[in-house]
Amino acid sequence: MKMTKISIFVFCCMTLFLSFSAFAGEIRGHISYRDGSNCSGCRVAAAISWGGVTKAVYTDNKGNFTLRWSSDNSISELYVNGTTVRKNVRNGEYVTITVR
Repeated sequence: MKMTKISIFVFCCMTLFLSFSAFAGEIRGHISYRDGSNCSGCRVAAAISWGGVTKAVYTDNKGNFTLRWSSDNSISELYVNGTTVRKNVRNGEYVTITVR
């Protein structure tokens, strides 16, 4: 009985830890066009420093996005609609981007 309680406690602690560490990296930002209108539905992705890529996300109707990845490394290249728009973006940074 005592071993079962310990096992359940350990399982709960590990689940809690993994749920907090699922996304260690994150950047947020806003994308607009040169005329000032919001870039709604723009595809945003990134290459992660020291290897890997993020899953693509799309901007909302206000041009905002949140990009998350599983390591705490920074972003080496940020892409919008397949084009490099920024390099060396730090984890936690807020970026404002203007595209054509």
